[in-house]
Amino acid sequence: MDKLDALEVKKNCPANWNRMVGDEKVRHCTHCKHNVYNLTNMTREEAMELIEKTEGRLCTRFYRRKDGTIITKDCGFRESPMFWIGRLLLGGAALSVVMAIFTPVYAGAGSFSPKIERRALSKRISEWNSQILKEKDPELRKELLQLRQADYEELFKLYDRCKDDPSILEDKS
Repeated sequence: MDKLDALEVKKNCPANWNRMVGDEKVRHCTHCKHNVYNLTNMTREEAMELIEKTEGRLCTRFYRRKDGTIITKDCGFRESPMFWIGRLLLGGAALSVVMAIFTPVYAGAGSFSPKIERRALSKRISEWNSQILKEKDPELRKELLQLRQADYEELFKLYDRCKDDPSILEDKS
């Protein structure tokens, strides 16, 4: 174990890092009147040089892994497959949210198609029904029931809008 990973905290400082003045590598603490060094934003070499220069007597901010190693800027977690898989999943989720928000806007930009809207609502209600039947958790089941009820209400509104000519809702195939 090198000096960086052997680093020990003698006394935790109650000062809040976010209220200290400075940059992401070093900030000044008005509570203890010392500079506080963020090892996580330094390369391993920079952190080791700092420890050598100060003989290990310094105020630091760092994160330690379960295996005892201290995370540094170049520790390699950004190179791991799990990091990138997480990023891809997060990006995919963000894209899904954006599409869910804007798809109805663009879908409604053209002419109103009650038949397509009825099919979509009916399909979603059917999916809710199958999920409700499978769900064991009563709280989640309650949420699913509420979502299904909202879709039923939308379907009823659709039928109300088309009550003068209900045939436009029917499939002719």
